Amino acid sequence: MEIKIPLVKPYFDEDELTEIKNVLESGWVSQGPKVKEFENKIKAYLGVKYAIAVTNCTSALHLSLLGLGIKEGDEVLVADYTFPATGHAVLYCRAKPVFIDINPKTYNINPSLIKSKITAKTKAIIPVHTFGQPAEMDEIMGIAQKHDLIVIEDAVCALGAKYKNKYAGTIGDIGCFSFHARKGINTGEGGLVVTNNKNLAEKIRNLAVFGMKTAWEREINNKFIIPEFTEVGYNYKMSDITAAVGVAQFKKLERIIKQKQKLAQYWDEKLEEIEFIQPPYVNNDALHIYQA
Repeated sequence: MEIKIPLVKPYFDEDELTEIKNVLESGWVSQGPKVKEFENKIKAYLGVKYAIAVTNCTSALHLSLLGLGIKEGDEVLVADYTFPATGHAVLYCRAKPVFIDINPKTYNINPSLIKSKITAKTKAIIPVHTFGQPAEMDEIMGIAQKHDLIVIEDAVCALGAKYKNKYAGTIGDIGCFSFHARKGINTGEGGLVVTNNKNLAEKIRNLAVFGMKTAWEREINNKFIIPEFTEVGYNYKMSDITAAVGVAQFKKLERIIKQKQKLAQYWDEKLEEIEFIQPPYVNNDALHIYQA
């Protein structure tokens, strides 16, 4: 008999149904108050000043690169063990992704290999916190500061993970998260950008909504506002229906992380019983959340 062990099973209950029902009954189903609530919850949890909810982490990465001014002719250093979206986001800006090999113990970008790939065209580094174990951010940030490079954390798998007691996604200039169905908390599809830079946050928020202020911002303003399209933007906004699932899921985040860690410990113990298999390495400086 063949037994399949799934990478992950999304966990939903009545909370999600209640939140979605409330949004549908409100009549405001595109980006509105529920998205703002979801952003505020993640923002408070991570201890950052700004959070922008978007359609997925690919759009989060794309917007981050655009907001930081990455353009044609620029080079961006990217971990080579990652989902293609990390490199694709660089290509969307007509820039060049330059791939850096990983540390085979952690599957994260190897800081010792970064310097040799830096050129006059290098503008940014995108470390990926693979499988929920944060990259070695102290070394990465040190290199970035020395060479005046931007750091965009691909924290697609790492909401709740920590590096030396700092949340993944909050250490670099900007962090990008995913709420895909296989992530720690999920909204089916969804993403988020976080930063402490006000100007950058405003630029990314505008770019995510066609280069204008959102409909909800106009709705809650006491004055009638005619939309102004200040620059070429994208339709990357998260809907309130999606955010409703996110709000319900967020309540379960710590519980889900603890359950994943418990399962990881179980499998580590089982793997230790097999002579030719070594359990996955965990960096002592990291809080691993074991994300598939």
